[in-house]
Amino acid sequence: FDLDSAMARAALGLACAPPPRLRNDLLGLRCEVSGQGWKMLGDTMTDAEELTRSAAPGSVPWAQGMLAYNQGLMVAGRIPDLVNSIDQLRGVEAAPDAVGRMALTLLSAICMLDALGQITAATPLENQFAGLLGAQPDREPMAHFWWNILVGMRAPYAHDDAWNALRHSDAIQPIYDVIPTDRIFLNMQLFRGLNLWFLGALDAAASVLEAIVAADVTLGVASSLRRLGLAWLLADRGALDSARAVASELGEYGRAHGYALDEGRGRWVLAEVLRRMGDLDAAEREIQAALALAVPLEQPGVLGTLSALRLAQGRVAEAVAAAADAVARCMTMRGCGMFRGAFVRLVRAEALHAIGAHDAARHAIADARARLLAIADRIGDSTYKHSFLHGVPENARTLALARSWLGETASGT
Repeated sequence: FDLDSAMARAALGLACAPPPRLRNDLLGLRCEVSGQGWKMLGDTMTDAEELTRSAAPGSVPWAQGMLAYNQGLMVAGRIPDLVNSIDQLRGVEAAPDAVGRMALTLLSAICMLDALGQITAATPLENQFAGLLGAQPDREPMAHFWWNILVGMRAPYAHDDAWNALRHSDAIQPIYDVIPTDRIFLNMQLFRGLNLWFLGALDAAASVLEAIVAADVTLGVASSLRRLGLAWLLADRGALDSARAVASELGEYGRAHGYALDEGRGRWVLAEVLRRMGDLDAAEREIQAALALAVPLEQPGVLGTLSALRLAQGRVAEAVAAAADAVARCMTMRGCGMFRGAFVRLVRAEALHAIGAHDAARHAIADARARLLAIADRIGDSTYKHSFLHGVPENARTLALARSWLGETASGT
């Protein structure tokens, strides 16, 4: 993680006018380093562009260049160029020594498409990624590492399967035992902690996330996820003052460094915490800022918080409209970032009930309950199944309202 020194030494090598192959290796190194420290991406865009033209598709330098180039396009907001660049990855076969680098490049591209709300366009790349893997993890350990990261991150929002996500997060442990690097450890713990939270194991999740502060500055675009998840789960545990402190820290960090994603996530969860604390005016300021900054994948969740805030403010018609917008976006994208789908559907049912649309509210809560039970049916551990249904606040409330409004008890609730 000594990124500045790595960049300086690569620059020294480039200053020696190396032959083309070595030049590509050095440019690739600079691109790889910039992917870990996003503030350097602007310095390596010309390197990345050169590699995408000069290096062989599927080679190590080409994969490194494509990774940095796509990340630079994302940061610069050049979305049409980004989508076109990602399309160049489709069908490319990795060179034998480049499987791990191509795995990371595909992972990054999938994350970017998902962030843009293009989940269905990203899934074929997930299938292409699966095709990279050999039968044995020890043959391509880094490719299997990035695969487990992908499933650990993506399964909750793209496939409604937090249980599979946790299993893949845990599957990183044997890889870390063989390759004990900070990068592998921090990623493993980050997604393990988030998936434990999604499954309602709040105490275990908090313990994991609180112990990896280094993840806040060393994991590129994923660096904001620790504080986002920690702030939210602290709020779920009722530790609202601590949640507010973590959320404020994330938002301030993003603003200070010019990272719109980090600032938007911080202000979103801060709005949620302030709403729960009853400080509705402050929550209003934060949610408006979050709406302007949120990536499409997370916009339904932000709108869910807005709807809940409108309910608390007594602006019921606006709450219904915000919740309907949130659910519609979830259905269009086929997913909802940070596993907020249950929260969004609960808020919609509550808003409909508050406005007096009781039949619509009952239909909404029945649909929300059915979705929860379908997810729970995939959970292969009874303890986690119980914590998912009863330890996640929005899930527990969905089941309680379904019992109250529908006058029945569903199997497994």
